[in-house]
Amino acid sequence: MRLIVATLAAALLLTTPQVQAASVTSKPVAVRTLDAGAVASPDRYGALAAQEILKAGGNAVDAAVATGFALAVTYPEAGNLGGGGFMTLYVNGKPYFLDYRETAPAAASADMYLGKDGQPIADLSLFGNLAAGTPGTVRGLAMATSGSASCPGRGCWPRPSATLARASR
Repeated sequence: MRLIVATLAAALLLTTPQVQAASVTSKPVAVRTLDAGAVASPDRYGALAAQEILKAGGNAVDAAVATGFALAVTYPEAGNLGGGGFMTLYVNGKPYFLDYRETAPAAASADMYLGKDGQPIADLSLFGNLAAGTPGTVRGLAMATSGSASCPGRGCWPRPSATLARASR
């Protein structure tokens, strides 16, 4: 999850929209557009996925999400799809915060880890079928792109990970 956040932060910093500053004297000022970006990833496949998305017209969020899904294929021990996380975004001048942590299954209850005496049963919340949570990463990454995706069509971020998964069969 840290890898996704780091990738997103780097991409957001380097692919920001145009900024125009007004001087005190109100004289016209130059507008500077950035046309380059940088991506940090623990393997080259995550960085290549982000590069592909940025070249296809995607934004920093699209690139970070593509990197996260690519790493789920090429570097699964980093966590990725089986967990959850948080994401802070700044898109079109507005801040957003996403909480997509794991959630309890629908059948969970407040007393499911308690014995008949009302006391907690040791390790019941840590081991076994009652210790499972529903991962939130896929939902969170999809939510991140829903309001900010700039790829053509239905989004381009799944393409690199699908290509990597097919190649690894």
